[in-house]
Amino acid sequence: MTSLDALWYHAPKNGGPPVFEYWPWTLLAIAIAVVVEYLSLRFSPLVPGYNQLSPKKKVEWQTRPPGVVFAVIASSWGIYALWFDPDAHVMWEDRTYAVTATSGKLFSFAAGYFAWDVYVCIRDRIPIEYLYHGAVAFVVFGSRLWWPRFGWYGTYTTTYELSTPWLHTRATLLALKKTDTVFFQVAHYGALVVFVTVRLVLGLPRALESYASYYELIQSSDIRDNINGWAMGLACTIMNGLNVFWFFLIVKSLLKGRSKTTKAT
Repeated sequence: MTSLDALWYHAPKNGGPPVFEYWPWTLLAIAIAVVVEYLSLRFSPLVPGYNQLSPKKKVEWQTRPPGVVFAVIASSWGIYALWFDPDAHVMWEDRTYAVTATSGKLFSFAAGYFAWDVYVCIRDRIPIEYLYHGAVAFVVFGSRLWWPRFGWYGTYTTTYELSTPWLHTRATLLALKKTDTVFFQVAHYGALVVFVTVRLVLGLPRALESYASYYELIQSSDIRDNINGWAMGLACTIMNGLNVFWFFLIVKSLLKGRSKTTKAT
């Protein structure tokens, strides 16, 4: 096993590194989101069709670029941390207590982004389900900083973000009314395929497996583990419930689009 400078690995009754050991990554995530949003506000008016959008659509538009940038970084980081990081094996061997340094930094980065996301949801009065998602995600990643647990599951969750660029691209083309293009068809069906694959087909079985780890902590004699087990179990239920809810919304949208096509022919 490598030194703790390169690896978080804790016996069941040990806590771990200082709570804010990786706080610069949290600030970096917030800074990236703020800069990307500023650039979007500055240059979006140059996009044909943007100026014709309603104020509500413009607000929705501005949340997408930071989300896409975060999704690309976090999902790539998560894939590396699970399958290419030399220390990843400890998380595969112990999915309850092991957290590598690579994943610890990723959790700090994700906590920063979702803190910003919650702020934006409140500021712009984004629909409540997105606020729930941001708040729960912040708890999921933020909790791993003060009491590191569930490194494997937390890291795997970031791969869900692979579907975000597809979903945001589809939503942007819908807003611009570019639904009669090949690009939209690729984004439209690609969003469904990637969403279902990473969040449901691959994600749900992993989520169900994780309840065994939550139960293990609930049975622990350490009150911090008890709290963590209950909180993560509830968060897992909410997050995956939202994924199922969004899946039905996507299917409904697809069926609606097909119905319009049928009537047109």
